[in-house]
Amino acid sequence: MIRQLTRLEADDPSFLPLPLRAHGFPYLDPYWCWIVEHEGRAIALIVCSFAHGMLVFWRILSVPEAPSVFRTWFLDSLPQLLSNARQRGCVGYLTMLEDRHPACVKLARIVAKTGGVLIPFVGTLGAALIPPP
Repeated sequence: MIRQLTRLEADDPSFLPLPLRAHGFPYLDPYWCWIVEHEGRAIALIVCSFAHGMLVFWRILSVPEAPSVFRTWFLDSLPQLLSNARQRGCVGYLTMLEDRHPACVKLARIVAKTGGVLIPFVGTLGAALIPPP
């Protein structure tokens, strides 16, 4: 089951299992985050944002106990997540993929099979806090 993260859950650091807390952001915008649950327990966190009509995938995290096969939870959740994003005004999605990560390779195949474009690059994504005035 996939559902949107609630504001209460986003504000409660103890709600998410430890592996899902390593999302790398100062806070989560629950409007653009989804939780994947299995047997009433959060097993995955999908952190996204909205940018110029595109759903941007930033993190796709799961607990070690989550089903080890990527297809088990992510591929089953993706249609519902994309449908929800379309209802919010997204016309496409964007993600950055690692060439050697099995889950990224599978997501790249989805992008290619659905007529998307894969643009290879060599580089690093940088992120920093805005300094105070």
